[in-house]
Formats: sequence, structure tokens, C-alpha cells
Amino acid sequence: ALHRLVCLLVLVLGITYSFALPPYGAPDEKYHINQSFTLACRWANVLSDEDWQMGHVPISMSYRREHDVNAALQDQETGTTVWAWQAFAGDLFTLSPDAFDSHAEYQEAQTDENPLLYLPSAAAVFLAFVLRLGFVPALVLGRLANLACFALLAAAAVKYTPFGRRVFAAAALLPMTLHLAASFSRDSLLLGLCFAFAALAMRAAFAPEAPGRKLLAALAAAGLLMCPGKAVYLPLALLVLCIPGRRLALPRPALWKAGYLAACLALTLALNSTMLGTAMTGGTAEPQAAESTAAAQTAVQAGGAALAADAAGPAGPAHGAPEAE
Repeated sequence: ALHRLVCLLVLVLGITYSFALPPYGAPDEKYHINQSFTLACRWANVLSDEDWQMGHVPISMSYRREHDVNAALQDQETGTTVWAWQAFAGDLFTLSPDAFDSHAEYQEAQTDENPLLYLPSAAAVFLAFVLRLGFVPALVLGRLANLACFALLAAAAVKYTPFGRRVFAAAALLPMTLHLAASFSRDSLLLGLCFAFAALAMRAAFAPEAPGRKLLAALAAAGLLMCPGKAVYLPLALLVLCIPGRRLALPRPALWKAGYLAACLALTLALNSTMLGTAMTGGTAEPQAAESTAAAQTAVQAGGAALAADAAGPAGPAHGAPEAE
């Protein structure tokens, strides 16, 4: 069946993409990784016997275990290089010396304060904490969790849409779609939810049989998860207006549709309040992250200058080399 074929192809090609493009290679993936690891640390904190409490974590701060660092993978300036592949392959089966409930605070930005679309990847990272896996295995598990969710959602869209199955299949197998699906990006689940929501809305509106309660519940859940993920997807919820009222086994279907759209809007505003407030005030959501980045660049430059000075020796810099400031 086509939906099973799509699920298989997404998994096979997605895993290929995930290993061909190591972690931190997808657009803004470092912020999504920070969000997933912070959420996993929060769960570990709840189950911990320690006295520390994370409390509210602003988007300019994130948490990981103390040894969850890999300079070659996390170097965003040089991008994906042979050193990133070497670090990825070399640490693929490492264990972590950190305890289950260990944590370290980093002045690194997260995406936002909406945790809904990070639950699968955070659960995979939390599993890595429980198994004492290293940083790279935790990154692999988080990516695979997102990929599996996308594969199931894309297959469901192909299966349940009354027409256009090959269109959904082709869109799910586009290179950029697979690149995002096999990453920590919330776009992995967002794209899958968009596919599933559109397919279910089309089935409710145009299938020969009237939609049942299970289909309507799945449609409502997909929309309520999709809209808060990114406010730009909110207009997609208007597809429910295409469903004729006579096909809905509900009293006053127009009132139900209006209530559903109002719930999508309210949830979007509630879960994106920090980002919306920042945009309205014209400020920046990540001032500490910007300062941290600047400080890191300064440290790298200072380290390079120190190495140059050391290489020059006591007699001064080498012939033709600029003096290190």
C-alpha cells in the first residue's frame, strides 16, 4: 500500500539524511536541541533526589548534562566538515560519565517556551539520560524520535486523504522535508501535523461517508497541536470551514467550528506570549545568547592570538606574521 511505502521510504531516506548531515546541521537546530535537552533535564529534575530546582527557564538559557558538549559538532561557523563527521562517528557509541540527574546551565538560547512539539525528541533524550548514553547517542535518539513521528503522520495523511495521495507522498519525500524531518527541528512534527490535518479535513469534507467521531477527534487534535507550533500555520485551521455542516453529527455545527477556531487562536496566543510580546516591544528575545556568542568569539580570537604568540617565541612574531594583539 502507498502509505506503508511512504512510511518505509521516509524512515530509510531520513536515517540516511541524519547520518549524512550530522547534528547541528539543520536550520537553527542548535536552538531546538537546547529546547529538547532542557525539557529532558526538567523531567530528570522531577525524578531526582537532589534539592536543586530548575524553576522557570527563560529562552536565553538552556540546560544539558556537564559532558554534553562536542566542539566539532557544535561549531556553527564552519558548518558540516570532515571534522564534524569524524566527531560524530567517533562518539556514536559513547557512554556518559554524568549521573542521571546531573545538569549544567548554559547561556544558550532555546527556540521559545512552547514545549508541545519537543515532547518526542525530549523523551528520546531523557531515555538517553536513563541509559547513561553519551552526547552523540542522545542526539541520534532525539533525531530518530522526530523522524519516526513524521513518518507515521505522513503515512496517515496518504492513507486517509480521499484524493491527492501521490501529492502528499511526493511532498513528504522532498529533500528539504526529509532534512527537517530527520532533525531536532520542530518543523519535523509541524510538517507531519500539517499533512495529517489537511488530509483529515479533506476526508471529512469530501469522502463518500460522513466523518465519524474518531476522525473528528483526530482532526481537532492535529489542529490544536499544529497551530501553537508556529502562528503562521494558524490560517490552515480554516480548512474546517470547508466541511459541510450537514456532514457533522453535531448540534449547531457552525457554532462548533467557531469555537474550535477560537480555541486554536487562544492556544496559539497563550503558548507564544513571550515571542509575541518581544515582537510588539521591538526587543530581542535572546540578549544573553547574543552576549554569550560575542564572548565566545572573543575567547576564540584571544586563544588564536595566544597560540600565534606562543609559536612566535620570545624573539617576537615570525617573519611576515602580524603581531598578536
